[in-house]
Amino acid sequence: MVVARTPALTIRTVTAGQSVQYNEFFRSGVEAHPESFRIVSDDFKDLPFDPSSTEDRFTLVASTEEGEWIGVVSVECETGRQKRRHIAWLVRMYVAASAAGRGVGRLLLRAAIAQSQNNLPGVEQLNLTVLAKNEPAKRLYLSEGFVRFAHEPDALRDSHGIYHAEEQLRVSLRANKTG
Repeated sequence: MVVARTPALTIRTVTAGQSVQYNEFFRSGVEAHPESFRIVSDDFKDLPFDPSSTEDRFTLVASTEEGEWIGVVSVECETGRQKRRHIAWLVRMYVAASAAGRGVGRLLLRAAIAQSQNNLPGVEQLNLTVLAKNEPAKRLYLSEGFVRFAHEPDALRDSHGIYHAEEQLRVSLRANKTG
């Protein structure tokens, strides 16, 4: 399903049949920018991601007119606890270096927020986690209405034994609910 389109870009929902392509694309991002993700390349061998849409999750892909994937983002609802079902998490956002600085991340983020508002009944809040030192990503999220609600020092330890802090941000979907 096409979610958004510009003259040079299409954002659509990833289908179950695109699982291999999704994991290869996202894995390339993890390998190119290991400092930006909670996972490492080897994690894909043990447990590849399922990007198919369900009633409580979806994944979007941004692609060029030629069909080249240039960005992805997923949203997953909290489902395990009754009191947290109003929260969804924006996860695994990645924009290829070839598309950086062209507004692809902003378009994916806006599409993910709109999809969350319109297709995830009961979701009132969208949260995300970002490495504290990832200033470009934080600027994007803050410019789109997210606010910081937590800072976790030593959240990740990389392969060199160096610790990295993470921040959690949130945006309320209540005031912007459409439909």
